[in-house]
Amino acid sequence: MTRYRWHGPKVTAALKRGIAENIERAARELRDFIREHVSVAGPTPSAPGEYPHKQLGHLRRNMAMEMDVSALRARVGTNVLYGKFLELGTRNMSPRPIITQALKDFGPRLKQLLGTPVRGNT
Repeated sequence: MTRYRWHGPKVTAALKRGIAENIERAARELRDFIREHVSVAGPTPSAPGEYPHKQLGHLRRNMAMEMDVSALRARVGTNVLYGKFLELGTRNMSPRPIITQALKDFGPRLKQLLGTPVRGNT
């Protein structure tokens, strides 16, 4: 009779590590993509629908990524108050989307990064 060894917990842990690495890499690259696109200086403010033009660099410096490994979740965004107003617009200003536009523009790369096979090394 052949005996089999069950390695379920090891395999599960290795898969979670690999998935977390893919998510973190994707979030980091998305953050960097956004930083790059809000770093374009313009003599005038951006037009509606464009990425915001760099004025002082505060928004760019405060683009952040945080990873929650246990939940396999990453967040990309900013804690700059006016980031929300740029993203959604106000009564007096049309939106200059940052996150939603970046997700559209960077979407194919995100799919590629998140679809990267997980290594089976334990």
